[in-house]
Amino acid sequence: MTTTETVAQNTTSTTIISTQDMSTTGITSPSISSTITTETTPPNTTITT
Repeated sequence: MTTTETVAQNTTSTTIISTQDMSTTGITSPSISSTITTETTPPNTTITT
């Protein structure tokens, strides 16, 4: 999975949450796929994970 996240200025961290479908139990459980930590200086930083 490729997720492109554009973070605004003064953003310290961005957490992308993807939902994983549990088809056997019918329960949708969120799981943290990646946590992005960026510095505050470059505005409009594009991060591809």
